[in-house]
Amino acid sequence: MAVACPDWKSLCLGIEKNEDGTYTVLTQQVLGAMKADLPAIEGFPFPAVAVAEIPEEAKIEMTLPVEVGTYTMEDGKVKKGLYVGEIRDGVEGAAEPTPAFVEFWKAGPETQGFAGFFKFVGKPLPAPPADDAAAADAPAEVISAAPAE
Repeated sequence: MAVACPDWKSLCLGIEKNEDGTYTVLTQQVLGAMKADLPAIEGFPFPAVAVAEIPEEAKIEMTLPVEVGTYTMEDGKVKKGLYVGEIRDGVEGAAEPTPAFVEFWKAGPETQGFAGFFKFVGKPLPAPPADDAAAADAPAEVISAAPAE
């Protein structure tokens, strides 16, 4: 991604310690304009994207909304970072997000993150396989790793 969007900046706009010891972190990705072709990423469902093929409306400075994440620390290092699609408006120091990306985040996980980026540049990602989608919606007991009785 750094080759295609060389001006990409990651902003950390706030960190707050929670009562349970985790941290709420406000981050924002300022992608900038796509300036070079993006090759397909091996092992991922991310297609190649040529600058010459992206829609005119995507030939802009791209900025994602401020995302709210929860980080778990262990021995002074990040053990886990979790983002579930929550965004926040009015954060001090935030760049103005690209309206299409705000709408993508509000629409749900199918158009958030990389899925939103690829949709914006005219290369929408395929939907997850039906079995994966069903498993994600299933109650925890159904997808438990416990041996069958």
